[in-house]
Amino acid sequence: MVSTNKNTIYLNTSNKIVAGSFPRLSVGDLESLPIIKEDHLNQKKTNKVSTLVQQILTTKQTDPTADTSALEAEIDVLVYRLYGLTWEKVKVVDPEFSMSEAEYDAGTLPG
Repeated sequence: MVSTNKNTIYLNTSNKIVAGSFPRLSVGDLESLPIIKEDHLNQKKTNKVSTLVQQILTTKQTDPTADTSALEAEIDVLVYRLYGLTWEKVKVVDPEFSMSEAEYDAGTLPG
């Protein structure tokens, strides 16, 4: 699973992109991008993400103005965990992240 936003954040925080310039990437830089390895535990998480995305799509087809933010927050947390982000790194990526460190570390999902 490759997340464009998360990889952009990775590149920005690893000083590979200077504001207003085109990124200079080598093969080594691309090889170091955090790409999720498929294993049983990660497969369960990616399946859960897929299920949540399908719920959002179904909900939005029925009511385009429906509030799906709780489902989206669950997806965010699952993706953060797939990438192995600590609570501190999540706060860098998402400064408005509302879960406490204890909740995040306990493996709970929002909502």
